Amino acid sequence: MNEWITSLDYGGIAGDGVALRRIGDAMLRSLQSEQQLVEAVSTARATGHTWNQVAAVLGVSRQAAAEKFGAPAAGQ
Repeated sequence: MNEWITSLDYGGIAGDGVALRRIGDAMLRSLQSEQQLVEAVSTARATGHTWNQVAAVLGVSRQAAAEKFGAPAAGQ
């Protein structure tokens, strides 16, 4: 998705494309932030932190943290 967002040509948009560029930029930052969060959780788990600890930092339940960031269940 990053490639698609960065490939958009706002010059061909009728009117001022600044507002649309801001949307694209915000999406890109959001995707990058999500990837950084996934990597941080992965590192925390790899260094021995429990799902309870990770969940406490995220402000969610242990189950919610494990479901969002854990390995996919078999067959998914």
